[in-house]
Amino acid sequence: MNEQARKHALEVREKAFQYLTTKEFKS
Repeated sequence: MNEQARKHALEVREKAFQYLTTKEFKS
């Protein structure tokens, strides 16, 4: 796995995590 793909995967995971946490707080 190259560096760019790894960085992208981390960003996607972070965004998904933030989305989930904000969804939890709103409900």
